Amino acid sequence: MRMSEDNYQETLSLFLELNQAHISQDLCQEAQLLLKLSNAYYSQNSFEKALDCCNRGLIIGEHPILEKRGNLFAIKTRE
Repeated sequence: MRMSEDNYQETLSLFLELNQAHISQDLCQEAQLLLKLSNAYYSQNSFEKALDCCNRGLIIGEHPILEKRGNLFAIKTRE
C-alpha cells in the first residue's frame, strides 16, 4: 500500500517532531508522537514497519511512558 502525498507529508512532519522531542528528552511528547505514528501505521496494516520506523532503539517494555497493548501502543496508566 503506497502512501498518498498528504499522508507522506503528515508522517514526515510527525517524525521530525518525534526527533525533536527525543533530542529535548520530552518523554511525554515523544510517547504521544510514537503512539500516533504506530497506531496510524497499524491501521494501514503495516504495524511491523511502524515498530521498525518509529524508533529502532526503543524497547517498549522498558519505556517509562509507553506500553504495548495487543498490537497497539498505549500510554501507561498510573498505578
